[in-house]
Amino acid sequence: MSKRSRNDVARDIAERSFFNKNWSNSKITEATQMAYNQALQRGATNGRHTVTVFGEKITVQLNNGTFQTAWGQHKYKLSDFGF
Repeated sequence: MSKRSRNDVARDIAERSFFNKNWSNSKITEATQMAYNQALQRGATNGRHTVTVFGEKITVQLNNGTFQTAWGQHKYKLSDFGF
């Protein structure tokens, strides 16, 4: 945050969605793997695919069947990160 203004960071956070902040890193990893596997089982190979894992929607981005990234549906503010 030191290289960007507080307003820039706040705007960036507002435009993104995240995994549940109460999930551990291992739960995020597990949910991501499960979401990826579900997308592949449905025949997905490219683009964004949203599935439900642990009762929450997870979106995975695929490129030629290769995992690119994943995110949850939670929206947060700077105050949620302790700022």
